[in-house]
Amino acid sequence: MRFCLLLAVLACSKKPEPEYGSVCHAEAYYLAEDASGRPLDIADARGGARVTGFLVWNPEYLKFRPGGRIRVEFDVWDVSWIEELEYAPGSPKAKILDLVDGGVIGAHPIRVEGSPPKFVTLGFSSDICTPGAVPQTCTELTKQKSVFATYTCTEKQL
Repeated sequence: MRFCLLLAVLACSKKPEPEYGSVCHAEAYYLAEDASGRPLDIADARGGARVTGFLVWNPEYLKFRPGGRIRVEFDVWDVSWIEELEYAPGSPKAKILDLVDGGVIGAHPIRVEGSPPKFVTLGFSSDICTPGAVPQTCTELTKQKSVFATYTCTEKQL
C-alpha cells in the first residue's frame, strides 16, 4: 500500500517537459499589391509598398508550437487578440481555428522558410488608419486591404 502511494506521489510530482518552438517578431508590413494595384504572390511580399499608417489588426508575434499549431498575437486598438492556426509544413495556407470548438473558420496565406522557421510571411486583411492618425481615435480609415507581414524567428522555450 505504501509503495503504491509513493509511486502515485512521484508520478504527480514529475515536472512537465519544457515546450520549445519558434517565436517570430514582425519586421515590416507590406500591401499585398504592386504599384498598379495587381495582387502580389506571397513570395514577392517585399515588392509591395510598405504600409504607412496604423494597422487596425496588427499581428505582432507568431509562436510556432508543437503539433503544427501557430498562435498569432494581434494588437487591436491596444487590446490583445489571439488566433490559433493549424499549419502543415510546406502548405501555402494556415487554417484559422475557432477558439471555442476548434473548427476551421478560415485561412491565411503563409510562407515559412527554414525548419525550424527562420523567416515567415503571413497574409491577412486589415483596415489602415491614415499616417497622422492617433490609433485609439482613428477616424480616417482605408477600406480593408490585404497585407503581408514579414517576421524573423528564433527558437525558444514557450
